[in-house]
Amino acid sequence: MSPFYLVLKITILCAIGAMALSAQDAIHADDLERYEEFMNTVSSSQFLGMYMESAAVKIDIYEYPSNERVQSAHFKPSPKADRYFQQEKEHADALGAWAACGRSYVAELN
Repeated sequence: MSPFYLVLKITILCAIGAMALSAQDAIHADDLERYEEFMNTVSSSQFLGMYMESAAVKIDIYEYPSNERVQSAHFKPSPKADRYFQQEKEHADALGAWAACGRSYVAELN
């Protein structure tokens, strides 16, 4: 795979990212204030897991490096929630494919 192709793919992913929905877009307007309050509790040593569960958006907060779940909350999904989670899946799939291409390109160089 040529370096040009990798640069082109990164450029396309960045352009898509600029138009991307944010996590906040997945939360219904009625729940945005509570969402903001919840997000303000996240510290720099924590990370999030966000997914759909029982027709609600669930956000788990985990402590790093133990990976222990320390807090969870459910929020009413917005009409854009399904698109947000589909977008996140597509980004993860694209990054996984990109990482695999990068590994094979490095192997070709060696």
